[in-house]
Amino acid sequence: MQQQASYRRIVVKAGTALLTNDTGNPNYEVMAGLVDQMARLHRDGARLILVSSGAVAAGRGAVAATEDTSVQFRQALAAVGQSHLMHIYQDLFNESAITVAQVLLTLNDVGERRTRGQKLRDLNVRNTLASLLDLGVVPIGNEIDVVA
Repeated sequence: MQQQASYRRIVVKAGTALLTNDTGNPNYEVMAGLVDQMARLHRDGARLILVSSGAVAAGRGAVAATEDTSVQFRQALAAVGQSHLMHIYQDLFNESAITVAQVLLTLNDVGERRTRGQKLRDLNVRNTLASLLDLGVVPIGNEIDVVA
């Protein structure tokens, strides 16, 4: 008998150190274990949001890049790596018939709401996340490293 989750929402934060192996490439085994645990919670009724780092590291591994640390280079690596991470997550969550959505934000989209535009962006983010959760979708989010 399945037990209904006693919590409404769980935010899971997966950092680069967790998601990458010794060579800096995505650690599929660890990612699969994380997704398996999240899938069990999802089946039990939890509403999940995954905050995932690792785009720069995944990009570095994808293009076999050197250790250039300039902002522009890291942003380029993030652009490559983000799609690689999402592809991995999508494949892993699909094994449990769970749909995922990519949600990339900037600090202007959330946080202190000073202007009318910032308030509207914050409201739009909240409404979008609520709608995704209502649909049973697992949002996978992070800051947009390409512009951060």
